Amino acid sequence: MSNGKWAILTALILLNGASGYCQQTDEIDGYLPKGEYNQTSTITTQVTYSEVLYEANAEVMSDTWQTEGFQLINGTFSTGIYDANQSFHAFSPSFSLPIRRTGTHIYLRIDSKVHSESWHDVARIRVIDVLTGESTDVYSNYGTKERSVEYIQLDYYAGTNIRFEFSFSSDSTYHGDGWSLYEVSVVGDNLQQTNVTPLRR
Repeated sequence: MSNGKWAILTALILLNGASGYCQQTDEIDGYLPKGEYNQTSTITTQVTYSEVLYEANAEVMSDTWQTEGFQLINGTFSTGIYDANQSFHAFSPSFSLPIRRTGTHIYLRIDSKVHSESWHDVARIRVIDVLTGESTDVYSNYGTKERSVEYIQLDYYAGTNIRFEFSFSSDSTYHGDGWSLYEVSVVGDNLQQTNVTPLRR
């Protein structure tokens, strides 16, 4: 991908209030290299997609996710009001992502809000490769953010079996309303439904 296109994408992200940025990088074999995320690389503009690969509202997450502290509160899957030195975790079921065609993308879509101490009490999302057990942070957030929809690119994981870990942790000096999830989904467009493992970096 050219530097000019990345500059345009970065400008779109910043103009639309994303809480982080994508580092400039080039695709390899049509895939965005892993590890090019710094704090968070969310795209808050509307993403066009035609396929929903996985979808869970708060009730479904409460019933089917493995959880340590998250619970169903007022229609959200939430930490609830948290105290100092607390840690919350929630693990999605595992599922396989299809291969994508060049020029198409796979995104994790999250509909949520967060109220926490900036820089210190942090909401995070990790992707876990079920085969290898390797986990990678793909998202983090903190401070006061009203309900919004954000997208995290998952292109690197196309063709693999993954699960998500949502976590929230606090330090010793603050408490707040925490992290509330309304809906989580994985979406894509014009994806190639096949089990052939793609070339990966």
